[in-house]
Amino acid sequence: MPPHHWLRFGFRQSHVIDYFQAVGKASGLPLIVHVYPAWTKASFSSELLAELAQLPWVHAFKIGTREMNKYARDLQAIRAVAPGKALLTCHDEYLLASMVQGVDGALVGFASVIPGLIHDLLQAVKSGDLKRAMAIQALIDPMKDAVYGGGEPTGEAHANMKAAMVAAGIFKNGTMRPPTVAPNRKELAQIAEAVASAGLKIAAAAE
Repeated sequence: MPPHHWLRFGFRQSHVIDYFQAVGKASGLPLIVHVYPAWTKASFSSELLAELAQLPWVHAFKIGTREMNKYARDLQAIRAVAPGKALLTCHDEYLLASMVQGVDGALVGFASVIPGLIHDLLQAVKSGDLKRAMAIQALIDPMKDAVYGGGEPTGEAHANMKAAMVAAGIFKNGTMRPPTVAPNRKELAQIAEAVASAGLKIAAAAE
């Protein structure tokens, strides 16, 4: 993830390269570049992403551009110089639209709740079965609206996601730790309805 102060003050391109080189050399770990939304000061240009893709430590990109024209350019720029690097959408709120651009997978918090549906959606897209993909996205949409609302993920999304996992039987307890606030009754009802409509209820919760 970009250092937090980049969100306020921005950066020079050399800062980004130096940052990933330093982390890669020190850790020896394969790195995933988290691409922030285009409207933030921590947004990487397509040219910068192409340069990052050529670093030996960078193995994948978690792409959350959230501006579809730039998103398409970013994918093309990375593919042109490093076709073997994994491209992963993190657009929880419009998975299908971001998958059809040609990605390798998804790295999203939403997978905590609906991993099977996300997997099935990706397979439908990769096989070119748009009709099936649209049907799966239709199952996802009520849950997406309940968890994320009508726009980009908000500060309440994690609380809503945990409540959804309780409604689905994945967790037994939905207690939130402050300052995170639990969903209200109306929101909980919407989440429960979305879980039921997607057929997500399972038999036993995790201990």
